Amino acid sequence: MVGVVLAVLLNRTRFGYDLKISGLSPSAASASGVDARGMVIKAMLLSGAVAGLIGLPDLFGTTHSYTTDFTAGLGFLGIAVALLGRNRPLGIAFAALLFAFLDRALVPLQIADFPASVVTIIQGTIVLAVVVANEVARRVTRRSAERGARSLRRRSRVTAGRRRRRRRAARRARPAIPTSGRGAAMSTVVTSPGPRPSRGP
Repeated sequence: MVGVVLAVLLNRTRFGYDLKISGLSPSAASASGVDARGMVIKAMLLSGAVAGLIGLPDLFGTTHSYTTDFTAGLGFLGIAVALLGRNRPLGIAFAALLFAFLDRALVPLQIADFPASVVTIIQGTIVLAVVVANEVARRVTRRSAERGARSLRRRSRVTAGRRRRRRRAARRARPAIPTSGRGAAMSTVVTSPGPRPSRGP
């Protein structure tokens, strides 16, 4: 339920748009009238409130208090889940299910004489593989975009060269000044000096 609310808040509201633009480019956000620093503070408060929901089952269901034997490392686990889900609500939901399955598989693995660190190693391997895959995909996408831009510039240069050659050919193929018929008569009329005036005695 919280994930659905956050998805709608981030993708369908003005607050989510301002939050995204503040994270991507604070200068652009400030130029468009958005308080980038205020949005950072709001994002920290909102993320802290959502992270605090993780202790609700223990506070309201079992112990009704926050004690020292509370499960440790949940913050780092949340960062790993966010990385695995690529900071998207749907991806984070599937990543959380995967990590919950691995966490629940710890007891059967210990019964089968496997060390408890196996689950941690599997989780770390998954996160590392996802981070590397995202970086590789980002570089491949950037290189393909650069290649597309280069090919587009090359095509534009070829097209411009063809246009210049066509213009030159058209200039060279223009017809010369006519020397016969009506054109010749007109040129004769224009260029002939006519009879000289006679001088008096």
